[in-house]
Amino acid sequence: MKQLILIFGWAFLLVSCDFVENKEKEAIEVCKNAKAQIKTENDDDYQAMSNMGLATNSTWLDVSNLLVQDDPNTDYQWSAQKTEERDIYLVGFLSQYGIGLRWEVTLKENLVRFINSNEYLLSKYERQIMESTTGQFLEESEEDQTYSDFPQATDLYAKYKSNMVAFDKEHDKKPIEFEGKIVEIKNSHGCAKVIIQGENDGFGRIDCGNCSPNGDHWSDEVVPLLVGDVVRIKGYYSASLSSDYTIWFSKCHVIQ
Repeated sequence: MKQLILIFGWAFLLVSCDFVENKEKEAIEVCKNAKAQIKTENDDDYQAMSNMGLATNSTWLDVSNLLVQDDPNTDYQWSAQKTEERDIYLVGFLSQYGIGLRWEVTLKENLVRFINSNEYLLSKYERQIMESTTGQFLEESEEDQTYSDFPQATDLYAKYKSNMVAFDKEHDKKPIEFEGKIVEIKNSHGCAKVIIQGENDGFGRIDCGNCSPNGDHWSDEVVPLLVGDVVRIKGYYSASLSSDYTIWFSKCHVIQ
């Protein structure tokens, strides 16, 4: 009798695991096929989406494919995790460090909501996001920190986060000079991009570029740089292209 109960118990467990796995796969497929909806505020943002190759009928799978094209050396993987709420799953397209795209998927309604640009959802899932993010590429010891009288990227980012409206009014389309640690250097749609650490222990970043329809205007300055370097940059702040966790600077140059 005990053996029979044990057999039924194992069978139920296997069926339950298959059910959960199938639901997770379903959530991923629903997300992939959903129409991408990226909030925009003005024509500059629409133009930026167009430059990325995004059409009005683009899906989140299209967006994820663009991410891979933009960052081919990073291994992004699809994943899904059941939440405490019925039929709601956290879907991610994430790197090994837990950095990437995240969505909330409600299976019953086939509803997909993009988490990255949604303050409410970022707050709602803050614990899960932090648990899945190693932050390895942002970690640094106190001994490695650089202290300088030059305006620091981390201070600039803190000011931005404290009041984005005030920051936009004060700095939009104006030049700013700052110093910060490089966490990534890459080509983005044929143009050099340098990403500066915005927070010592968070997602914040400062994206720097100098690209126009005529091409890249600072790749020669970027070539000598390395990830981990502390660099001084002058760039023009763009309120329209900045987002919750990213400050965007255009027309950038390295200050010697």
